[in-house]
Amino acid sequence: MTTKQRFTTALFCALAWIVIDQLTKALFKQILSSGEVVSLFAGSLLVLPTYNHGAFLSLGAEMSDATRNAILVYGVSAILVGLVGWLLRSPKLGRVDVIAIACILGGGLSIGIDPVRL
Repeated sequence: MTTKQRFTTALFCALAWIVIDQLTKALFKQILSSGEVVSLFAGSLLVLPTYNHGAFLSLGAEMSDATRNAILVYGVSAILVGLVGWLLRSPKLGRVDVIAIACILGGGLSIGIDPVRL
């Protein structure tokens, strides 16, 4: 793939990931109120609102807000910038590799949007 093809594919996939992620979050935020449990598929799936104030599995939730935000914002931003650099500079990446990187970028960017939306 050329650099332009990698960039276009990654941009499209990352934007699609962000839109889907934000829409599903908005949908569940609209149908769920705090403390409410919604039963779907005849009780096969229970959905309840929960907010994670840290990273994966609440890592960093015990840190001060300033420390946690600095690590998560700047750390995640550095990783995302590195991924974009890798995406643009590596001609050996195939379509599946580009889509995988785009999914990571879309997820990271969507998480970055959350504090602004909440």
